[in-house]
Amino acid sequence: MTLEVSGGDATVQGSGTVPEAPVTTAPADAASFETGAPIEVTWTSGTDPSGGFLVQAVGSASVESFPVAGGGAARSHTIPVGTLGEGDWEIVV
Repeated sequence: MTLEVSGGDATVQGSGTVPEAPVTTAPADAASFETGAPIEVTWTSGTDPSGGFLVQAVGSASVESFPVAGGGAARSHTIPVGTLGEGDWEIVV
């Protein structure tokens, strides 16, 4: 990826590599959980990004974010008990 930002007489250029998107392996699509249960999230990735991973639960009215401990080598995170209310949530890494 190459980025160029210009303003007035100044131009800044940079380049970098965007890591591949992780693939969520659990929970399974359309999985159901008890309201008070923790939710184990796992994924695969061919890269170990230096900034680590972020697990997000996307609901109809809110987004809950969970920074993952362990840096880019981590491949799992547990969403704590009682964090998500009733309803449909999409889990993304």
